[in-house]
Amino acid sequence: MEVLYEMPIDVNNMAIDGEGNFYSIVYGGSSLYTYTLEGAANGVVEYIGEIYYGTTYLNSLAWDHNTDMLYWAYPNTLIEIDPETADYTVLHYNMYQMVGLYIRPETYTGETFAPVDEVLSVELDFTENRTMVGTNVILTEKVWPWNVSDNSVTWTSSDESVATVDQNGTVTGVAVGTAVITVTSNLDPTKYATCVIEVNTLDKNLTGIVWDENGDIWWSEFNVGDLPNYDKVANVNTTNEKQYLASIAVAPDGTIYASSTDVSTGYLESALYTVDPETLALNKIGDVNIDGKVLGASDIAYAPNLLGGTIMGTYGQSLLVIDPSNGNYIADYTMFMYGLNAITYVGSDRFQEYGFDTYIDWFFLIDTYGFVYLMGFLADDAGNVYYLEHPAASGGIFTVVNYQTDTIYFGSAYFDGEFLYWSVYNEGKDVATLFAIDTVGSRKAYNMGDFGPGIWPMGGLSELDLPKTTLLGDVNGDGLVDTTDAKLIMQLDLGLISEADLELAAADVNGDGLVDTTDAKLVMQLDLGLITEFPNQG
Repeated sequence: MEVLYEMPIDVNNMAIDGEGNFYSIVYGGSSLYTYTLEGAANGVVEYIGEIYYGTTYLNSLAWDHNTDMLYWAYPNTLIEIDPETADYTVLHYNMYQMVGLYIRPETYTGETFAPVDEVLSVELDFTENRTMVGTNVILTEKVWPWNVSDNSVTWTSSDESVATVDQNGTVTGVAVGTAVITVTSNLDPTKYATCVIEVNTLDKNLTGIVWDENGDIWWSEFNVGDLPNYDKVANVNTTNEKQYLASIAVAPDGTIYASSTDVSTGYLESALYTVDPETLALNKIGDVNIDGKVLGASDIAYAPNLLGGTIMGTYGQSLLVIDPSNGNYIADYTMFMYGLNAITYVGSDRFQEYGFDTYIDWFFLIDTYGFVYLMGFLADDAGNVYYLEHPAASGGIFTVVNYQTDTIYFGSAYFDGEFLYWSVYNEGKDVATLFAIDTVGSRKAYNMGDFGPGIWPMGGLSELDLPKTTLLGDVNGDGLVDTTDAKLIMQLDLGLISEADLELAAADVNGDGLVDTTDAKLVMQLDLGLITEFPNQG
């Protein structure tokens, strides 16, 4: 081996085109450069543009002599790059890191790549998978050896009333049930592979904190398969910006923690509360702070074993460790390329490696570019906190959702053991969207729909047993007390409607045991601001 010269830029990848031009993406950054041997020897490299995916230790860059395009395996993601402009397209996500990327020239005629006529096997990337009714999952086949003369295949379904498959391997769920998808070599029909597809529907009830189109904040319930519908259960009863709740975390003992989101100062500031499970009343613990400086946490999750029980919070590119007794920062870790949008607890395992004998708490984290990380946190006896990538998440990345948001705020995640739910708000589009990510099967993200116009966000995703409360005067159950309610009370008093047509318990606002015009007048007065509460509230 001969060392020719020292490169003028730090790189750990390299590709060369058919004319002797080299290409590299700078190590630890995202800048694409081109150079020649002579130019690089003299310190001359030409900047092309930014890819916005920073390089990692394991990655690979290759030139496609068939299309004159660059392809970059970073580290789990395959990206196509225009070598003239650095414009890029994300093509594929792989569960494992890719190295040694090479693209065979189609016009090569040497013996090394001479085609063969014998099929050794046909493989699929999944032997079992699942999808939802009306949605699809893509199966990818591989015919071996890679240089077989005819690698074409035929796809079939054992039951097209349950699932269909096209000739590109796209399986579409038709009805709840199970079907076997078979891919068969056309060159040798005795070589085939199968995948059992389970088709389901999602019928899951979740709770959350919704900021509605009127600026009011509600404890709410909804079914993930029935958006944009949701039910308002109780008003959060905000009295100032610091009680604008946006996220919650539940400890193993049932303690409910909630954090607020205040961006009125131009910076994220949060306060930490506990929530009474019977009344939903808030008890402020303290501002989320470091050395008295109020900062924030856009989403939170509880770590049951870390330092005896702590709260993990997302803050831009950082992950915070927060003391649940006072809101103080214990530690923070800036280790993500993009801003974190959501976090949720996954589970805990006994960890007995590297001299540890403790428990590690695992979390899903989602950033603004849709990268889903699966990482664990643990502490040593001295209180030092460490993190590890989960074995199922090479490079820390578990999967990628094909969605980008323009804000780190107002995201929420919840994991029920099978599906990871992500509620994400896009400020530019003014829309809150719910995704359900299949963590057991394909790792595919299903877009369950939007929460409707003006809903920003649906935070605090969970499965709380919310107490059903009656809002006095809200006889139609829309979460408001206004002239509509007064009219309904009047109609009931006149016999125009029946008691079944309204919330009777909310109608007797003066507490005299009757529902009549007196109650209607009081509701009207409250709506007009002439009174601040009903006699029945004294």
